[in-house]
Amino acid sequence: MHLPSQCARDPTGASRNTLSQALAEHIRDPEPRKERLRYLLEVLESDGYLVMVDGRWRFRMELLRRYWLKLVAP
Repeated sequence: MHLPSQCARDPTGASRNTLSQALAEHIRDPEPRKERLRYLLEVLESDGYLVMVDGRWRFRMELLRRYWLKLVAP
């Protein structure tokens, strides 16, 4: 499961709740899942992949989102 893939599927991005649910498949305990999600979003944002817009995490650049969908998360 890739959090960026979840964000790429919808051009408007994914909510934190959606991302947490996707991560729940791998981390069942809510507290460690919350911490891991926080960490991953922080890294993806600082690396320039994701940005929060209107409460949803989405790709900073449309070109990168389309690339991700085509080659990383087909």
